[in-house]
Amino acid sequence: MFLCYTQPHMPEIWQQFLDEKTANIYLHAKNKEQTSTFWKSKLCKKCIKTSWGDISLVKATLILLTYAVYDKSNTHFVLLSDSCLPVNNYNHTYDQISSMKQSNFNIRKSYNPRDTKNAFQKALIKHSQWFILTRDDAEFILNNDHLNDVKKLKLIDERYFGSVLNYYKRPFTDSIKTFDTWKGNYNREMPYYMRDQYPMSLIRVKQGSIVDRVIKGSEVREHVCRKIYDKIYRKLNISTAHPVTFIYLDLLVLSYVKKSGALFMRKINKNTKIDADVIRKILHK
Repeated sequence: MFLCYTQPHMPEIWQQFLDEKTANIYLHAKNKEQTSTFWKSKLCKKCIKTSWGDISLVKATLILLTYAVYDKSNTHFVLLSDSCLPVNNYNHTYDQISSMKQSNFNIRKSYNPRDTKNAFQKALIKHSQWFILTRDDAEFILNNDHLNDVKKLKLIDERYFGSVLNYYKRPFTDSIKTFDTWKGNYNREMPYYMRDQYPMSLIRVKQGSIVDRVIKGSEVREHVCRKIYDKIYRKLNISTAHPVTFIYLDLLVLSYVKKSGALFMRKINKNTKIDADVIRKILHK
């Protein structure tokens, strides 16, 4: 199930990756008139206008679920964005998902509004917007509407679906199935050029300075210490509230992502340069 502005940013890769003999594709597009011929055929008949962090994203996801649940052959329901990309070949991905006995959410933290208005809000948890549901849980969520309980809350798209299961004490697993990394994230195991891939247009520093050279990656190596890295962020006042958009994806980055146990990754945009070896690995049958 794809929740998109128009369609996936890498439509050709997805079209070659997916096997429609064993998987059905559903698309909710905010701007559906801009979708290509292939993806138009996957559109939900009903698509609504959505806004970032808004309850409209929950409603759009519920539309996708409603269409997908209607087909009784569907056993699992995977929510992905237009900036997602698979990190394994189709057969591996299919086997991993189809063997899941419980739904999966990547839990971020507990979330309780200061002034909880109802019992449901007390059960709210924060998780990644991108999840995998079993058929039982998908049907259960559709049959237990709690939109009125959360209609005034922000960023509810990252809370609603897992919270419905949590409220009714339905078990689910907590692991990373859609990988992302956030601006300011530092991990020594990361490929050095992956540690930060924010747009260079945001950077305004003196040309040739140590900050300039470190940011551009010409001097970034494994010995770059956390202290210097954090200092760069404080100096430039760079927001860490959004996931990194990858500007380059090679086998080294792919290998790092796979270590997390993820089946998909984000954020990939239309300008992301993807190494040919990565594409071959993803599309290998």
